Amino acid sequence: MRLFVLPPPPPKPNGHVHRAQRTHTVEFHDRYMGDLELNSLNRAMRQRGRVCNHVRPHYSLDLQTPAEHLARQHPAMAPPPYSSHMS
Repeated sequence: MRLFVLPPPPPKPNGHVHRAQRTHTVEFHDRYMGDLELNSLNRAMRQRGRVCNHVRPHYSLDLQTPAEHLARQHPAMAPPPYSSHMS
């Protein structure tokens, strides 16, 4: 059986989606060495989401975390602070 792999679609229509997926692949999928059970993966993904939204600064947000940016731009919508193991 032959498998044909199509080239990825050009990123122009969904550039932000392709960029986010690339970052997610490089920072999580390529590095995850844990258990492949669904519960373990879900825990790891939630932890990565917390780090990405509350710890990791983003260049597109002037080196703020998304939570910091949201707190400054829309204080009523901001999530409660997240205490990191890195603080």
